[in-house]
Amino acid sequence: MNETSLSRAIRDAVSRTGRATLWRNNVGVDVMKGVAYGLGKGSADLVGFVHDTGRFFALEIKVARGVISDEQRTWVAFVNGRGGYAAVVRSIDESLAALDAASTVTNP
Repeated sequence: MNETSLSRAIRDAVSRTGRATLWRNNVGVDVMKGVAYGLGKGSADLVGFVHDTGRFFALEIKVARGVISDEQRTWVAFVNGRGGYAAVVRSIDESLAALDAASTVTNP
C-alpha cells in the first residue's frame, strides 16, 4: 500500500469512530502562480480535531519503510509541546491508538 492509499484508509477509519475529524493537508508551492499552500513544510498529512475536547490532532503517515524528515519531526514536537497531539503512524491500528492517546492525554 502506498502512502496516499494508507492516508485515505486511516482518515476513513478515524472518521468511522465518530471521535475525530481529519482533513488532508497537502503542502507545496504552485510555481506557476507563486503560491504556497498547506500548513507549512514538515506539517502532518492529516490534521483535525478530537470531537469531545476540541484538541488539535495531527497524523504524519508513513509506509513501513518511510523515513520521517527533520522538518516533520520538528513539527510533531511543536504541536505536542503546545497542547495538541501529533504522531507518526504506519497503520490503521497505530492511528486508532494515537486517537486514544489524543483523547486521554492532558494538555501540558
